[in-house]
Amino acid sequence: MVPWDEVSAIANVVVAVGVPLALLLTWYGIVSSARNERYKQFVIKFEEIVVHLPYRVFARNEIELSEEHKIWITAYIDLCAKELFDYLRGAVDADVWNDWEESIVANMRSSAVQEVFKPIKDGYPHLSALVEEGRVPFRRHWKADLSWSRL
Repeated sequence: MVPWDEVSAIANVVVAVGVPLALLLTWYGIVSSARNERYKQFVIKFEEIVVHLPYRVFARNEIELSEEHKIWITAYIDLCAKELFDYLRGAVDADVWNDWEESIVANMRSSAVQEVFKPIKDGYPHLSALVEEGRVPFRRHWKADLSWSRL
């Protein structure tokens, strides 16, 4: 004789554990996919911007900038501000941010970017703090008003 009560109890446990686990794994896969897509979009946008800028624009030496170059540098500044915003709200993984942070700081400190950034930096308080400190000087998942982004 089959002990149906025991079979039913086991089935209930499997469903009780299996369904939430399956949902969690599905959610994690969706989140990972979204983060990978965000990373790819950042790289695509960065490449789109850089192709319009003079060679070695992020170097420390002085470069003569045209008005078009300044527009593309402003697009780069906006991209950096958006990625910082996404990191602060938890949408960019810490390991990805660690890869980006050093490059963003170095590029933002270049003379060409500073020429464009200095007059508008008050509109980017978090990005300004990042550039000045050399790292994010505030906590991730910061809950204060993040509506500062111009994007």
